[in-house]
Amino acid sequence: MVFEISNESLYAVVAGMAVEKSDDILAVAGSGDQAFALLEGANHVFSVDVNLEQIALMEERVAALTEGAYERFIWKPEPCLEKIGGLKRARNQYFSVEGRLERIARKLERLAIMGPADITESALELPRGYFNKVYLSNVMGSPSNGRSASRARTDFLASIASTLPSGGLIYSAVDTLALPKKVLVIDNDLTHEARRLEREYNPFGHDMCWTPTVYRKE
Repeated sequence: MVFEISNESLYAVVAGMAVEKSDDILAVAGSGDQAFALLEGANHVFSVDVNLEQIALMEERVAALTEGAYERFIWKPEPCLEKIGGLKRARNQYFSVEGRLERIARKLERLAIMGPADITESALELPRGYFNKVYLSNVMGSPSNGRSASRARTDFLASIASTLPSGGLIYSAVDTLALPKKVLVIDNDLTHEARRLEREYNPFGHDMCWTPTVYRKE
C-alpha cells in the first residue's frame, strides 16, 4: 500500500517536533510529506521506510523539487473523493505557503532517503550522534489494553530512546499508553500544541483526529 499524502497535520508535526536549525531528524518516510516539512527548518533529515514504493514516491518528489516543477509536487484534489480531496487540500495549503517549496528545494542535499529498512534497525545502525529527534508517525499502532502489546510498545520506545541524546524528542501520531519509566517523559507542552494543531487543521473534525504524543529523553 502506498500512502500518497499525509493524513496528519503537518503544522502539528513541525510544532510537536520543535524543529530547530541544528536538528538532525530520523523520520518515517511514508508519503514523504512529513520529511519535507521537517527539512525546511532542520539541519538534516534521514528518511526511512520498509516499503520500496514509498521510497520511490519520495524520490519522484525530490526530482520534482530539484527541477523546480512544483506543479508535480502540488496535486489537484479529486472533488469526487471527499476524504482524499480534503486531505490533499490541507496538505497543499501547507506547501503552498509563499516560498516554502523553494526553501525546501534549496536544502535537498540535506535529505537522505534510506531503505527499505525498519526505523528501529536504522536508528540502531546509524552512528550515535547522527540524529537528536525521531518522527514515528503511527508505526506503533493504536492503544491497546493487552499486556503483551503494551510491553512491546514500551520496549520499542525504549529501543528508539537508547539512540537519542539526553533531551532528544520522539513524536508519535498516536498515544499508545506506553512509557519506558526513567527513560522517557511526555513533554506536555509540545504534546498539547501538537494536538491543538491537529484538531485545528484536520479537515474532518475532531472525531477523526490523531492524538500525537511527544516524548523527551531524560
